[in-house]
Amino acid sequence: MGLREKVRELYSLIPERGLYVCPEQNIKFGNPRVVDINNNGSESISLHDESYNATLLFSLFNGIRRRGAMVYFGPPGAGKTSLAELVGHFIYGQTIQEIQNATIYGHPEHTESSIVARLHTGKLIQGTEEVIPREFLKSKVKIIDEVNRLLPGKLSILYQLVDRGYVNYLSERIVAEEGPIFATANAPDSGNYPLPIPFLDRFDLAVVVNELNPFFLDALMAKGDGNARDGYGKLFDIPTNLKVSEKEIEDGRTEISKVALDTDAFYFIVNFIAELNYCNEAGVDLEHKTKAFALNKKPSQGLCANCHYKGQVCSFTDNDLSPRTYSAIIAHSRTMAWFRGKDKASIEDVEQILPYTIWHKLHPTRYAFDKNSIFENDRIAFVRDLIGEVKKNYTSFKKGFKKYDNVLERIAEYATGGAKVARDKPDILVEIDSVLAELKKIDSVVKFPMAITLAQLSRTIK
Repeated sequence: MGLREKVRELYSLIPERGLYVCPEQNIKFGNPRVVDINNNGSESISLHDESYNATLLFSLFNGIRRRGAMVYFGPPGAGKTSLAELVGHFIYGQTIQEIQNATIYGHPEHTESSIVARLHTGKLIQGTEEVIPREFLKSKVKIIDEVNRLLPGKLSILYQLVDRGYVNYLSERIVAEEGPIFATANAPDSGNYPLPIPFLDRFDLAVVVNELNPFFLDALMAKGDGNARDGYGKLFDIPTNLKVSEKEIEDGRTEISKVALDTDAFYFIVNFIAELNYCNEAGVDLEHKTKAFALNKKPSQGLCANCHYKGQVCSFTDNDLSPRTYSAIIAHSRTMAWFRGKDKASIEDVEQILPYTIWHKLHPTRYAFDKNSIFENDRIAFVRDLIGEVKKNYTSFKKGFKKYDNVLERIAEYATGGAKVARDKPDILVEIDSVLAELKKIDSVVKFPMAITLAQLSRTIK
């Protein structure tokens, strides 16, 4: 039994033991059977042959990443911290108590010394500085509980850890033990603080954990009186056949890296990012028409008021997506395909991954809320709506992407052929100009990066 089979078994085992009690199936594949539950069709439930609980599934995905980072949002007592402990316990074999001993529990009085490391007091008295890392850095499973109770300034201590796996303490760089990071955040209250976008951008995945559906109260009762929470109860015993070795984790990561990305899936991702990131009103030159250049005025501040593309996907967010987010989308799309036993990630895998890799990083504008006021609360639904809009555009733009792809192949052939294909230069330049002219048919900011790329590549034709 390899890592994939063990992860699938753990996905079933954890709720079967009553250890995780949020059963909603919000990752869905295949054509749904929609059933209305009111008379006018405004309330319905969709039934799918293949579906998963996003919180549990993505916790397992994060658990097997080399340096995964995931954040849970939701009300107190919903099982956010417990689930992170469970995943760490079942994948890495650490006891619940060991994981808890290494956990950072958020409060505003934390200091650098209480979070990452301290100096050896005895040696300091003798005039020698010896840095002693905290258990948090030495644990494979790292949990930051109620991270939004840390002062925003204190979060800067953790930026490099979440992003690159190390921290700097005094003049020493400390590389943390390889393994996943989980952070939990309760709903806003008087004792916590908003999490900065630069910090959230370092978390590849984010989920909202629901309260327990009362019709699943029997699952909560199956947990017993809670005495097993010390990590030694039978509920936490790891079946011998499900114990995961370091080699199995490494082999599984290799398998995931070999999962291909379907051409359609790749271009859909490219299309999605382009429609979000580019902005006609941000600059004069085509190269400056990105939200990165919209430093002083944002779409929510009226930037889109007189724009031809107002009301399109680009106007629905103030900010763009970072390159680290691109990597997360691709990595987890591959993981989803791997988990489902596929050797290639398709658009449907990307569609299910996308909301959970970006919703926590985006600032929606009033254009989004004017379209549906529920998006103010349901950010997953907001991203799913963006996906639907981009998917419609992608279908209509697909012919243009094919011509664009053909030209790229011709340029690559020319670049590797040298003098033998010098006679092809005029033809290739004509093809580039033809594709650039075809961009007139694309009524979206997605044409901007396409034009920029073709212009840059045309300069390589000598």
